[in-house]
Amino acid sequence: MAWVVFLGSFGVSFLVAWAYSRALAGFVSRPWSIRWREESEPE
Repeated sequence: MAWVVFLGSFGVSFLVAWAYSRALAGFVSRPWSIRWREESEPE
C-alpha cells in the first residue's frame, strides 16, 4: 500500500514540475516565438 502513496506523490510532483517547466519555457521563448513563426511560415 505504501508504494501506491509513493507513486501518487511522485506522479503529482512530476506533473507539477512538467507544468512549471512548460510555463517557464513558454514565458522565456515568447519574445522569439513570433520571429520563429514568421521565419517558419513564409508568405
